[in-house]
Amino acid sequence: MILRNFKANYISQLFTILVTFVSTPFLVQILGVEAYGLVGLNLSIQAAFMLLDFGLAGGIIKECAKDYYHIDQKLRLTKYLNTSELAFILISITGGLFLYGFGGLFYENWTNSEVITSKTLMICFNLISLSVAIRFISGQYRSIYVGRERQKELSILNISFNFLKHILVFAILYYSNNSIIVYFSYQLCIVFLELLVLWKGSRRFDQKLTSVSWSDSISVKIFSSTLKFSGSVALISLLWVVAIQFDKMLLTRILNITEYGYYSLAVTLSGAILLFNAPINTAILPRLSYLHSIGRYNDVNSLYLTVSQLLFVICFPIALVMFILADHILFFWTGLVTTIEYSYILKYHVAGTVGLLISGIPFLFAYAYEKLKFNIVANIIFLIILLPIYTYLVINYSLKSALIFWCILCLSFMLIFTSIFHIKHNSGFAVKWFVKVIAEPILFLLPGVFIVYNLNFEAKDRIISFVYVTISYIIIVLPYIIFRFKSIIEKIKNYEV
Repeated sequence: MILRNFKANYISQLFTILVTFVSTPFLVQILGVEAYGLVGLNLSIQAAFMLLDFGLAGGIIKECAKDYYHIDQKLRLTKYLNTSELAFILISITGGLFLYGFGGLFYENWTNSEVITSKTLMICFNLISLSVAIRFISGQYRSIYVGRERQKELSILNISFNFLKHILVFAILYYSNNSIIVYFSYQLCIVFLELLVLWKGSRRFDQKLTSVSWSDSISVKIFSSTLKFSGSVALISLLWVVAIQFDKMLLTRILNITEYGYYSLAVTLSGAILLFNAPINTAILPRLSYLHSIGRYNDVNSLYLTVSQLLFVICFPIALVMFILADHILFFWTGLVTTIEYSYILKYHVAGTVGLLISGIPFLFAYAYEKLKFNIVANIIFLIILLPIYTYLVINYSLKSALIFWCILCLSFMLIFTSIFHIKHNSGFAVKWFVKVIAEPILFLLPGVFIVYNLNFEAKDRIISFVYVTISYIIIVLPYIIFRFKSIIEKIKNYEV
């Protein structure tokens, strides 16, 4: 089931990446770089809004994984899910009203734009506020699918809705004279449809658990018993999102809307690294929780080590290619020569992002054992260093100097945090994890990196740049695929049920 979920999640995620990758350049050409800045702002607010679940989504996944296979716990699980549903709805209403009331703080720096009027900005932001509030409620039902390892069905739904959001939208824009207001109105309709479908699917699962009515199955006591763990997950999520998103909020007040549009393009590509990471985490968290709940601790450790290797070898080579060939990637993606000037954003941002991604791998282990304190403390220290220095550099020096600092800090944090975390668990395991997950893959990747770096040339033709990037990725990752990838997959198969 784990590999089936891996495959389903990756097909869904690859489709999402593909349609985003293909549609974004056309969206920029149709709406303009300035309007695309609003699209980037929408994504940032959406990510930040998800923090308001206070870890409930993570708690739902864990509770479903632990209790779904235990008949005596099915009534408890139903009560927990219905109480969580009520909490999601209340939080969504509160957060949506906050965005509606204080929306001007997010876009007031852009009201002097000659391209987009103040009225259009206000309407678009109101549509964004309503959209993210509705989408927030869907998180409850997505977590139910994940916790019960029904990720194949969820992947099919994700593909369908991403097609509607990223492909069919062009037909809507064509018949609406490329209106940014129509764009966000259409996205709101799709988000509402998505909520209804996910709600219906989760209710179908609930009927298999117990026939207790919704009103009779609200239990504050059961819900409260999970809040400590959910709160820890929420705090880590908050720290993570602040680390990933704070620059975008900060730069809305420093960059003009055109510069922010270019920044959003580069950061959208950089964020693709996190999309490659998500399918594995989604598939593995329920299984690690289940193995821990039945006392198979050695299996938890072994599966965690194997999945860590898989995460690194999938995400790190992509980041390497983006770092080395940032100008080629931006040029062939958008067709805009002007993006080459901003390639340094992609270069340094993706290097820092992959460092954070690898630093997040120990969360899988801590999540299974419900020991998240050290992760929380480490992330707080990271932000205490990051926020003031990054802000000072971007205001008093330049965006480039701030991004270089971001890159160095994230990669340093990756090495220091992962080492200390695993030493606290077991010093012998720490050495094994570092060698198997980081050192060994890097040795396999270095020859390809050397070849690609020394063959690099100026980006002038989109097709040539595309072919060069594709061949470069194959050269870098092929040795590891040949000698190690198959053995990793075989180890994961040992945990299929």
